[in-house]
Amino acid sequence: MIRARFAPSPTGSLHVGSARTALFNWLFVRANNGRLLLRFDDTDSDRSEVELEPAILADLEWLGLDWDDGPVHQSDRVARYEEVLAELPVSRRDGAYEFEGRVIARSDGSPLYHLATAVDDVDDAISHVLRGRDHLTNTELQIAIIRAMGAEPPEYVHAPLIIFEGGAKISKREGSGAVSVADLRAAGFPASAVCNALALSLADYGTEELMLSLPAMASRFDLERLHSADSQFDEDKLHWISGHHIREMDASAFGGFLAEFGSGSLPEVAVEAAQTGGDTFVECAAVGHALVDPPLPDDEALDAIVAPETAAAFTALDALVREWPIDVETARREFDALKGALKAEGISLGTALHGLRAVLTGRTQGPEFPYVLATLTPERFAKARSQLSVT
Repeated sequence: MIRARFAPSPTGSLHVGSARTALFNWLFVRANNGRLLLRFDDTDSDRSEVELEPAILADLEWLGLDWDDGPVHQSDRVARYEEVLAELPVSRRDGAYEFEGRVIARSDGSPLYHLATAVDDVDDAISHVLRGRDHLTNTELQIAIIRAMGAEPPEYVHAPLIIFEGGAKISKREGSGAVSVADLRAAGFPASAVCNALALSLADYGTEELMLSLPAMASRFDLERLHSADSQFDEDKLHWISGHHIREMDASAFGGFLAEFGSGSLPEVAVEAAQTGGDTFVECAAVGHALVDPPLPDDEALDAIVAPETAAAFTALDALVREWPIDVETARREFDALKGALKAEGISLGTALHGLRAVLTGRTQGPEFPYVLATLTPERFAKARSQLSVT
């Protein structure tokens, strides 16, 4: 049976590089009806913190990555490592234990990474080790240890890395490269978008790549699809994918996610508008709140408000709509009528609508314009009129 493992070390938050490795193993196992083991590599007592494990588990569960066995801990297997160490042809230098010229245990016999990982992969009956190519240098030693134990090594597959611009590897040990799953979650990215972005950085999924569910990705996963070169962590692309996922969400599901970011009190039309106006739940929440409680105009909005086309657009809108609020469908009709009226007067639509949005919302960008109209109240419309009279 195919059996793989994901083995994070509880020394920090789950960063996107590790999450990508977890996804790599999950996709392979699910594509091949195998089993996935979750193992905490926690033999580094100076750096491992058991308190970090629940957060790692929560991040994996948020991503939708489950496991079949475990979690197990290397720290529970120290006696087994010492047993294997006593059977290996090792030498002592400065008190440490060496095997084929590499240190594999400390002077007290406690295991280092290579020994513990090799022993565990044998004892856990791991058939495939899937990880990043930064582990290529570890493989030869681990194979040698396994063969010295009288066992056959698993198959090793090393994927290209996900890196930052300039070639720095994403790692929780590097301050500038510490992009954690928790950070992405707090920023309002949907888990489905994060998984899609990581999967695209790992392998080729073709033209339907943006909206594949985890089961769909697993059904199409093949090691032959792995990219041959490192992939750059592209936050702009993540935003684009995230926005696509958000706009394709079921409205009730979107409302539930939005409520997690403090937007549970928004009226339905503002929630509907928010779904069209941002690439993350945080951005969407800001859009929704801005529609019902507009901020003071920023500099760009102030410049747009004083344009003569803005007053003309407001006058045309005032003549069209006699009563606020209006529903979204009415707003769409009135918006079409407004554009027709401005065009008939020879007024630039771009400039006019830019300024009208600014005076109604305090910003020059936002959701589709009919939602601006559908969330207007008589009080806000009167306030906008007074702003124009002042300017």
